[in-house]
Amino acid sequence: VILYTSGTTGRSKGAMLSHANIVSNILGASTHFGLNDTMHTLSFLPINHVFEQVCGVLLPLSLGGRVTFCESLKKLGENLAEVKPTFFLAVPAVYRMVLDRIMKNIDSKRLSRMLFMFPLTRPLVTAKVRQTFGAGTIFISGGAALDPAIIEGLTLVGLSIYQGYGITETSPIITAEQPGRRRLGSVGWPLQRIEVRIDEPNEEGVGEIVAKGPNVMLGYYNNPLATAEVLTDDWYRTGDLGRINDDGSLTISGRVKNLIVTPNGKNVYPEEVENELLKSPYIAEVMVYGHRVGPAEEEIHATIYPSQDALNDHCRLEGNCPMSEADVEVLLRREVQAACNALADYKRVRKFTIREDEFPKTTTRKIKRFAVEASISTGN
Repeated sequence: VILYTSGTTGRSKGAMLSHANIVSNILGASTHFGLNDTMHTLSFLPINHVFEQVCGVLLPLSLGGRVTFCESLKKLGENLAEVKPTFFLAVPAVYRMVLDRIMKNIDSKRLSRMLFMFPLTRPLVTAKVRQTFGAGTIFISGGAALDPAIIEGLTLVGLSIYQGYGITETSPIITAEQPGRRRLGSVGWPLQRIEVRIDEPNEEGVGEIVAKGPNVMLGYYNNPLATAEVLTDDWYRTGDLGRINDDGSLTISGRVKNLIVTPNGKNVYPEEVENELLKSPYIAEVMVYGHRVGPAEEEIHATIYPSQDALNDHCRLEGNCPMSEADVEVLLRREVQAACNALADYKRVRKFTIREDEFPKTTTRKIKRFAVEASISTGN
């Protein structure tokens, strides 16, 4: 198959994946997660994306399992409760939404809220959550970094979530956590027959992640130059930054192209700052980037798309409806400052702008950074 990359940083390229590439990943994933013919997935991600195509459809079919197709994204929660899949794939934006809905449901009922507050009575609430979504369901997050706070929140309400890491060019899984083996903040361990190393690590052990194995693509269709840039002696350069922990698990820091280097030589990973900002209920989407203010000086800037629902709730509570643009800016400034208090000074956002509409995104809900940066540079 030829699958085109989602194009978050530039023009899409056609990754050529062989039958052997895909089968190696199916075998690796089934062993890694201990799957069998009882496997049942609820498919809702686009099937033209390798994550869903291989793991959500081909993997269960290869084992003689079942695939149920979601009616629509709006009915995802309802379908999850109806189907109770044993294996569920989603991107971080979906898990953030799931956790928000669960917590709103708990908070809306006085008794549930009281019981959830105390560790001794909390299982009475979480048992109902597990019963609704499926007690033995393996929830897998991929496609982008998952905020550790979301992992902790979902674990607290009784759901088992595991992070995985992979890309189109690697068919797709490279590493993943697995039942009985997790490390908070990591994306787990390599699947069988896959090697991972860090190229030119810095003093913190962070460098570009490179991978080798039977899952690595043949190359980019009709694009030998682009192929040569990423494939060297069968090692694939992912373009992602990370480090290998002492237990062999992999932790992702960010994208090589997104890295911001401050004037004093400090590295800032936009994804880390974005995760802090997204903890605010008033920030629906955000993109952090380096803004050049001098020949060799960059400031940390952000573009924010606020949550209209949260703003509406706030103005009703304060009796100040509708909110003016100035009111929204004051509120968001307070939220940005509060979020940045958890970060080192050199990582803090110095300026932000507010968007009136959602960011342009890929099929897996990742922001098309190159498109946003282009519009910022032209003032649009």
